[in-house]
Parts: sequence; C-alpha cells; structure tokens
Amino acid sequence: MSGISTLLAAADRRRRRYARLGRVLPQLLVALPGVLLIAVPGSRLKVCHDLGLTLLVAALSLPVWRAPEAGLPDPLRFRERHRRVFWRIGAVLLAAATLCLAVDRRFDGRHALGSAHAAADTGAALTCAALLVLLLERQVWRLWPGQLRRAAATAEVLRRISRRSLAAGGPMVTGLPEPELRQPAGEPSPTPCTTYGRKRRHRVDRSRPGMTVLRWDGRNLTLNNTGVPVPLPMGRPGEAPQADWAQVSPVAEVVWVGHRALPEYGQTKATLLLLDAEGRRSVHMSHVRFDRLSAAEVSAAAGIPFTAYDLTFAASWYDELVDALFPKARKSLDLYG
Repeated sequence: MSGISTLLAAADRRRRRYARLGRVLPQLLVALPGVLLIAVPGSRLKVCHDLGLTLLVAALSLPVWRAPEAGLPDPLRFRERHRRVFWRIGAVLLAAATLCLAVDRRFDGRHALGSAHAAADTGAALTCAALLVLLLERQVWRLWPGQLRRAAATAEVLRRISRRSLAAGGPMVTGLPEPELRQPAGEPSPTPCTTYGRKRRHRVDRSRPGMTVLRWDGRNLTLNNTGVPVPLPMGRPGEAPQADWAQVSPVAEVVWVGHRALPEYGQTKATLLLLDAEGRRSVHMSHVRFDRLSAAEVSAAAGIPFTAYDLTFAASWYDELVDALFPKARKSLDLYG
C-alpha cells in the first residue's frame, strides 16, 4: 500500500507541474512579442515600444481572466471572483492607458499637439482610475457580512497549508479543523475553581508575577495577570468592569488552541482565547502555562462553553489560521501567559 501511495503522490505532483506549465505558457506567448517590440531600436519606432508595453500588461493580467480553480469552497470561490472582477477592470483600464500612450506618440509625430495632449491626459486619467479600482477592492470586500469574510479567509489559509503539505509529500488539508474537545455551556457552579500556571523566569523584571491564573470564584470569572484578580465581563446586568477590562466584550466562549512547534520533541505551545458573542476574540493570551483540562474545568464551573483545537498541521501558518478562525474584536487585549 505504501508503494502505491508513493506512486500516486508522484503522479499527482507531475500532473500539477504540467498544469502549472499550461497556465504559464499563454503568458509567455503573449509577452514574447511585447519584449521584441520593446527591443526594436530607433527613436522613430517608439510607438512599437508602447505597443510592446501594452502586450506586457496583457500578459501579466492573463491570470485574472481565468476562472477560479475547481473544487474551492463556496466562500473562497466568491472571494476569488470578487477579487478578479476588480483586477479585470483595473487591467482593462491599464491596457487602455498604454494604448493612449501610443496614440499620444503618434499624434506628437504628426505635430498634432492638441490631440497628443488629449491622449496623454486620457492615459494619465485611466492609469489613476486603474490604481483606484485596485485599491478599492479590499475596502469593498469589507462591506460584505463578517461570516462570509471569515469563512473565505479561513479557506484561503487552509488552501495555502494544503499546498505546502502537498509540496512536501504530505496529505491534502480539506475542511475546517475539528475540535479535539467540545464542552457545552451549563449552569454556573457555586464552588470556586482555578488554574495555576508554572512560574515564569523573568530576567528583566523580576517584580512581575510569575503566573497567569484564570479563576472562577463562584460568582465571577477573574483573570490574574498582574497580581490582582480582575473580574471579566460576562454580560450580567449592573456589571461594571475595571480599568482596561471595560473595553472587553462579555465572555461568551473559552477556546484553547494548541500546536506542537517541535513534534519530534513533544513541545506544545498553547493559546487561550476569550470570545465574545460574535465569535471574535476579545482576549488573546499566548504561551499559557496551565493545561487544557484546567481551563476546561474553570469554564465548566463558570457555565461557559469550552472548545479545544490542535492546529499542529498549520505549522508556520499557525498564527494566520488563528486570526482567520477567530478574528480580533474591535476592542481586544493581548496578554502573555
């Protein structure tokens, strides 16, 4: 079975290599005449140079005229189409601007200065319009619903991870990551529950406390990062958060995200996220020192749902995948565990 898998993987890599060549070949065929026209010597043939520039612009813009690749998730396919619509408009405007440059030189050679200036002004306006369209694409994308944008961003990061995995001979990554542990919400417990992290070694500031503690005191969920427990907002009437925590949205879910930075040595790094009701992270705590089960016990005592993920497969894309799955809230805090 391993031999068959190796042969199939090699055949798939060869197929993707030929497919990549098939995508690049049309660009080369369009760009080659443009390079030849630009290389034509003589000051009287500058129109040829401008036409060559038009062909180069057309060659560079060919990928945006292709349809998105087959098999993409619907949100990512919509994102690709949205991006290509703006890029196509920009490519057409930019190609028209280079043609105006050729017309300008043509009229200038015939000493028709008025027409030459009009063509030059039109080319400059088209260039500015092309750049404006390209810059507006991301701003227009932000007007779409947040759930669609989050799903598209997650699918895009997963596609990059899958490509890297396939290039290294690994498996294809498909679908959203499944949680390793999912704990639903329940009734708050009157019994206190806490997590105690291992003490950090501070070489610079030894006065800073050596642990971050997440605690349920029977009534409030508190976070101790500075030596003084601070109640976290949980959306109760009359609740008044303290100091910087006044900007944090009420905690609706606790998420534990772990990844093994060095799997061969079993070294695991963990991040604790406190999410609001919209699934955005209002508190991001990196390098937490307490374990997953302790965080799950505190969440259960507070009656807050808890979810744990293992994103080791993301490797160097770990931070980008976390940002895509759990984007920052408008007001958030970043802490070190």
